[in-house]
Amino acid sequence: MLLDNELNNISGAPHHSRETEKFNMFLHTWNLHDCWRTRNANKKDFTWSKDKPFIARRLDYIFCSGDLTSDVADTDILHFPSTDHRAVVTQFVEDPFPRRPSRWQFNASLFKSKDFVEHMNIFIPNFLEDPHRLQDEMGALKSWD
Repeated sequence: MLLDNELNNISGAPHHSRETEKFNMFLHTWNLHDCWRTRNANKKDFTWSKDKPFIARRLDYIFCSGDLTSDVADTDILHFPSTDHRAVVTQFVEDPFPRRPSRWQFNASLFKSKDFVEHMNIFIPNFLEDPHRLQDEMGALKSWD
């Protein structure tokens, strides 16, 4: 969906104005901002294209809350291999939020699951023996989430 037929449509037929208006109204209602457009107000660029006939549009976005637009450090549209889309990349200012004390809480009801307990009885000794196995083993734990 195009946000703006003038800026986001390099070539090809424009999107129906009613559709773009509804899309923009949705973004306005939820205070969402296009990170790339915020930094590139009048620049024409595209994230999708096809060759015959040549059509290019900016269809891919990264939206953020209006409160976060000032925390965008950089944003760019980059080539991405093996696809007809380009990558939209946005970096935010590192650690813009003050950290507060927090705690991690374990879901103790998992101990009621015989399968979970049996799996952990195997997983923990294996992990202590070879911590790199953690990634492989964590996949098996997903079923208890």
